[in-house]
Amino acid sequence: MFKIFIKFLFYSNPICGFIRNRFVSTLLLTSASLYFLLFELFRSEWKFFIEFKDLGSQILVVLVITTLFVTFLKLLGEWYEEKDANSRDGFRNDLIALASKLVRTKLERFKRVSSKLSQSGNIFRKITHPKDQINVLLGEFSKLLQERFDLEEDQICITIIEVHNDAEKVFYEFTTQRNWKPTKAKTILSENSAAKTCLTTGEPVFFADKIKASKDGNYFLSDRDSRYKKGSVYCYPCFTKLPKGSIKHVITIVTYGKTLCYHSDKKAISAIKVIFNEICRRIELELTLKSIKDWQN
Repeated sequence: MFKIFIKFLFYSNPICGFIRNRFVSTLLLTSASLYFLLFELFRSEWKFFIEFKDLGSQILVVLVITTLFVTFLKLLGEWYEEKDANSRDGFRNDLIALASKLVRTKLERFKRVSSKLSQSGNIFRKITHPKDQINVLLGEFSKLLQERFDLEEDQICITIIEVHNDAEKVFYEFTTQRNWKPTKAKTILSENSAAKTCLTTGEPVFFADKIKASKDGNYFLSDRDSRYKKGSVYCYPCFTKLPKGSIKHVITIVTYGKTLCYHSDKKAISAIKVIFNEICRRIELELTLKSIKDWQN
């Protein structure tokens, strides 16, 4: 939390962003340099410097401090941006490696099954095991997020709620925390929750600070949320239309006791959305296969 506060204080807040703006920072530093030059050359000749000697010296001190502060913000900003870029690149490399691992596992399973296939059997049902694949995906993604965001195992939970035919059946189909007792899925979707908004709009939802989102009426606080106070939430919708009815899923990634970024850090929020979208699209593929396979049974 201290690191997040420091980042907000010297990097993420709008004032620092304004000062780091190339035009603004150049104008400030150029103005300070010009004043230093004039003060050095004409302090014993110009009327202003002679009559307002103390004021002229005070302005000089203020400009020195301003120059140092602006330079500090620019250097710190460049460091944060380079760090964030490296972190995003590292995260994407991890995702690529994980995707490669999952594809390789699936390919090996296809090869094992292929020699046992018969023309009379249901080939699709034999070669596809989306539930197993989803459980592996959720477990691996949870570990990846723990590593990248410095989270403990009990500070993150990924769940998937399944909805049949417009709330005819609503239940948790998958979770990375099987021993927890979550808020009922129907309750989540009946309140002003991020999951409900996600399914209603058909668009992903991300709240960097779910406590703030709750105060704004956009998030339903669970008992666990209330205990841990802090956290972030991301929801991603998946829709599968079938010959008779439809199946909807909402993938939810929630953190407890720690936010993924500050709620006003637009760059971090944008980066997290991109990364989580990539994660959830991979899960969506398996959820679609699962829906088709369930419909066939």
